[in-house]
Amino acid sequence: MEHYKLAVIGSRSFTNEGLLNQKLDERKEQIDIIVSGGADGADSLAEKWAEKNGVPTKIFDPNHERDVGGAYRIRNEKIANECDVLIAFWDGASKGTEYTIEFARKLNKEVKVYTFQ
Repeated sequence: MEHYKLAVIGSRSFTNEGLLNQKLDERKEQIDIIVSGGADGADSLAEKWAEKNGVPTKIFDPNHERDVGGAYRIRNEKIANECDVLIAFWDGASKGTEYTIEFARKLNKEVKVYTFQ
């Protein structure tokens, strides 16, 4: 069974904690660490899951002082670079989530996208 760093990202409007918990529970034995961006929605729900399940986290908060004008993009690239596998909960509209999905794919990371409305 392969272990990996799992990035969990998503739209800030994502609130389906049951779906997120189910998808993370399915991979629980393989997850070494949860990588995330500290945002509301999927990111914070993944952090909550990790805490409950004793899984360490690495949170990349955007640095607006250092990365003026590009803090979110740079944060999203760091998340994609850090992970082995990326799971996204995407509303089909969030540009930041879309960018991170595409960036991770360009890095040949395994990407799984769950869309919601």
